Amino acid sequence: MTFPAEPSTTPMETLYALLDNGGVYATSWEQGQPGSQALPSPGRIVTQDEYQARLDEINAANGQRVVDAEAARQHEARADYDALIGAGIPAATAQRLTGYTQTAG
Repeated sequence: MTFPAEPSTTPMETLYALLDNGGVYATSWEQGQPGSQALPSPGRIVTQDEYQARLDEINAANGQRVVDAEAARQHEARADYDALIGAGIPAATAQRLTGYTQTAG
């Protein structure tokens, strides 16, 4: 019977970069081994704090896009629901067709 190798305890080195296209890049390698300073696209090498700050900005922007997309989907579902109700479709059917559910308030 064989067991998986223990995880390496060798210290790691990490390169952090901000890319000119607005993205971020990080790569790690075992300390003492040749690491690559090559970036996947034009950019500049930065500190971990600068990298993390930009990554946080990206994640916040992505989160806002998700919120905005869901709000737009809800608005569209409500408009479709109202149109179906206006056309005489029963509310239960209109809800199933559009995914819209009325909320109290």
